[in-house]
Amino acid sequence: MNIEKKNFIQEYIKQLKREIYLFNKGSSDEATLFDLITEIVGVFSKDFPDLQKDLSFNNGTAMRDARIVLGLLNKELIENSIPEQTNTDYSENIDILNQLRIETASFKDTALTWEKHGNICNYFEQLEQSLNDNNIKAIKVCLQLIDDWYNQTLERIINARYCSHKNEHKNNAAKIKQFLDKVSLIPDNCIIQNEDTLKAKTSNKSIIFISHSSADKKYGDALRKFIIGLGVKDEQLIYTSHPLNKIPLDKNIYEYLRENFNNKVFMIILWSDTYLESPACLNEMGAAWVTQSDYTNIYNPNFTFGNPKYHQCAVDTRKMGAVLRNDEHCKANMIELKNKISKLFNLKIDEKHFMVLLDEFIKDIE
Repeated sequence: MNIEKKNFIQEYIKQLKREIYLFNKGSSDEATLFDLITEIVGVFSKDFPDLQKDLSFNNGTAMRDARIVLGLLNKELIENSIPEQTNTDYSENIDILNQLRIETASFKDTALTWEKHGNICNYFEQLEQSLNDNNIKAIKVCLQLIDDWYNQTLERIINARYCSHKNEHKNNAAKIKQFLDKVSLIPDNCIIQNEDTLKAKTSNKSIIFISHSSADKKYGDALRKFIIGLGVKDEQLIYTSHPLNKIPLDKNIYEYLRENFNNKVFMIILWSDTYLESPACLNEMGAAWVTQSDYTNIYNPNFTFGNPKYHQCAVDTRKMGAVLRNDEHCKANMIELKNKISKLFNLKIDEKHFMVLLDEFIKDIE
């Protein structure tokens, strides 16, 4: 199936779902729904020559007939989703799926601001599992379901007085549709883990990534000073708020993250309420989930642990770490962090030197 026919079928699916939604609300009637069904039957008469026989077109059967037509159109998309020709190679397929993995956390977080329970939550859970399994066919189905949800819901979101994330939802809907178009060009039987990616996964290069909001630069700077003081080199640390650890000018954030997440990455997530409001930060956190990277949680002293967005994140928020306060609990956690980093980079640090470094860190975060 080429992309033009796919889009053509999807447009009719969208129209039919919209009419079903209006009919269920009582804003439309059976006659209008039957008119659309009749149009679809005529347009796809060659594809479904016996469809007319399966439909009743009787009083009270509009929903039944509509579901039959909707099921056949979706079945046609699923069974014929492998394109006749494609120039997408393995490397591009990997890039598309990795970018989708990184952005899924942000997509999910935004969608759940409108509907915390119900189908959309299940769709994203299924998408995350399908991405983890590299199940291309299932990824397509999940993206289609999420796209359908936005087709049915976006208008209500935009018109809602109490929704404060309208622009985020618009961007979500547009990006989901873009990913759906891109992933539809990947054959269902595509093997993602080729030899190059397997080699990349076995790389011994280690790197630390401090994922943070720019509003928390004070604490990020303190962490950077602490890490460099342990003996970590500038090229072994990604911290975008410092000129020596920034992403190169010729790279975009996703490209650079993708290249470095092929290595052994240890992520430090600097949690704050502003972090949870930043799509860019949530995308970085999603990258940790993508590669199953090791990570630790560090908390701004004013962080709201009861924030519902925190508990909806892809990573394990039960994995507690240091809360940046001048207390023994914080010091104990920073000693654990020192031990972890020392082991990761095979570093040896003098105990007296470390105690001075720890004292300076505590002063920096006050």
